[in-house]
Amino acid sequence: MGAPAPSETERQLSNDDRTVRDQLEQDLATLRTQRKTLNDDDYYRQLEGIMRKLSAIYQRAVESEKP
Repeated sequence: MGAPAPSETERQLSNDDRTVRDQLEQDLATLRTQRKTLNDDDYYRQLEGIMRKLSAIYQRAVESEKP
């Protein structure tokens, strides 16, 4: 079985946004591995930064879907 078909929002991402999204997802995975070494404030501050950037990428994609 192959990977599921990309969603409409996924198809709306530019190549640049996909590249940035992939890097942010890697940053998120790295942050998760560092969780036990960070205090809560540092962890959540970094997590919020990554999530805000991911949100902006997907918001642009959703906005581009509108007629």
